[in-house]
This record gives sequence, structure tokens and C-alpha cells, in this order.
Amino acid sequence: ACQADDMPAPTFTEGNAVPFELDIPQAETATPQSRATAVTRANAIHTLDVLAFDANGRFRHHYPAGELYTIDGGGKWLYRLPLTQSEAQGLRFVFFANLQDEVAQALQEGRIGQKDDLYREVAFQNTDWARNTAPYPMWGETPEAYDCSAAGQSLNRVSMLRAVSTIDVVLNGNATEAFGLPNFKLACVKVCDIPLKGYAAPAPGHFEWVKRQTNAQVRNEYVVKAATVVADSELMSFQTEGTAATNAIRGQIVVPESDADGIWHTTFLIGGYYGGSDRISWYRLNFADLLRNRHYILNITQVARAGYDTPEEAYAHEPENIHATLELRPEAEGLAHVVYDAGNYLATDKTE
Repeated sequence: ACQADDMPAPTFTEGNAVPFELDIPQAETATPQSRATAVTRANAIHTLDVLAFDANGRFRHHYPAGELYTIDGGGKWLYRLPLTQSEAQGLRFVFFANLQDEVAQALQEGRIGQKDDLYREVAFQNTDWARNTAPYPMWGETPEAYDCSAAGQSLNRVSMLRAVSTIDVVLNGNATEAFGLPNFKLACVKVCDIPLKGYAAPAPGHFEWVKRQTNAQVRNEYVVKAATVVADSELMSFQTEGTAATNAIRGQIVVPESDADGIWHTTFLIGGYYGGSDRISWYRLNFADLLRNRHYILNITQVARAGYDTPEEAYAHEPENIHATLELRPEAEGLAHVVYDAGNYLATDKTE
């Protein structure tokens, strides 16, 4: 059913559960006029594992998710930690979503010790996320030790970060439009040098805490400053589906972090039709770091001439005859939620 007002959050009292609200960041604007309860894959939490650490960063306990649910389509999830407030006093909590097997293996092998080393012990297997229906791996943690006197009147809010990012490829466009180029059409994109493994959590020092004011609430969130990559990971590649001529390829490239100046840097091989030819030309593009939990726009602004005949030839050469920029999608500029049906766009200020 639809209703004008937000559904009230459940009322929690002191007992055998400490409540947490897990927030998955998305654009916050005006109150929406309707509601749909379906949870998108990017917001889905199928499993939740909570690790508790003491004031010295030593591992104390593991809590698999018990009662976990959402009332707004996945923007907020409510979880009850099976501890009283006094038992939780002074503990820091780390949350891993959709990583049940990975956390279980690390625990079984005794690799969970210090909190600052935790990021190296929970790694996920990367895949072609556009074709794989699995939910995204996520991480979040409390910024400081639990204080029952401060948290007694409200839910404890924890921001969850996806460990992967989405990249849309457009010709002379932006987040909602692709105006096209006079001499070039996109056919497909091959993404190479993708780490087969990714760390679920960013390394200490690779992110900063920030406070954000939203709807009279203050949230502790993170600004990721540098990529956290698995040093001994093998590499994989995948190619987007189809080769029909188009001005935009959206929602088909989802990748973990990569480090352009370090161990790994992801390479994009752009396939397209130059000058009206029915032969696919290939071009190589290199970019800087790809950081987690972002939505990028790879905007191709110029193609100067026909490219290589195969993606292998383009990969073997440095980028040439193509110019593009990689920018963050402007999620905070109002009409940020976009539905694309291969010909038209519908943009709204908020979805729930």
C-alpha cells in the first residue's frame, strides 16, 4: 500500500538487543510521493556478519545476523545485535554484508585479530557483476566505541559502503543524456586487468570520517581517499553484451577498486564503429584510481580516426586517436535516479 508519511521505525527498548540502522548511501532530496518496497540488488543485504573489537582493537566476538529487515526498499536496514547496552559498552563494531562465507573462513582459520588488520582478512571473489545476480559485498563500522548513555534514545546509524563501483560509458554526454559524436558509435566495451579478488573493507588511512547533516540527523560517513587492492590477486576481464550501434552503455560495467599508480590499473578497450563502417574499431583508454562505492561516467568526447582491428592489438598499444574523461556521476544534483530503456531516460529526484 502507498501512504503519504514515512512508516515509523520500530521502537526498541533496553533488553537483549542493541539496535543498529545500516544506511546504504544514496541521494537524499525531497520526500518522495510514492513508495515501492522492492529492494534493488545494489541495496540488498542477504547476510550480515558483525565483529566486535575492544578499545585496544582486539577481536572479541562474532555475531551472525539475526533479525534484519528494511522498510524503505533497501536504503535503511534495521538490525538487533544480541547484546544488552551494558554488554556492548566500549566495543567497536564492524559490519560485513553479503560476505558470510568469507567471514566464516577467516574466523575458522584464526585470521581475525586486530581491527586495523581486518581489511586483509576478508576478501571477495570478483565477477562480472552486471551478469551475476549476487548482491554486492559491503562494509561498515562504528566510528568510536559504543556508548549506551549516548545511544539509548535512538538507533545507532552505520553507513555501509559497497566494495564495487559502476561505470557508464557515453558519447559526448553525462549522467542522463548522450548527445553522440558525428563520426562514431559505441559497439561494446572490454574491461581488462580487473583484480580477481577485492578487499571488502578499505585499509586504515585510505578513508576519512566525515559528518553529514541529513533531514535533521547527523550521520557518520566515509570519504575513500585511496584504493585498497589485493597484492597477489590474479586478473580477469569481461566484455559488455551486444554490439548494436549506440551512444551509451549503462549498467554493464561494475568493478572493484584499482590503483593506477600501484599494482593494478584497470584498462578499458572501447569498441565502436568509426565513419559509418560496419567493422568494429578498438581503442585503449587508461585512467587513474577507481575507488569503491562510486558511480562514474566515462565520457568519450572525440574519436579522431579508425582504431585497431582487434581488442588485443589495441591493448598492446598506448591510447591514441580517442579522448575521454572519467568523472563522478552528479548524484547530488536533484534528478539523480535514472531509468534508461535504450532510447529514453526517466529521471526522478528520489526513489524508495
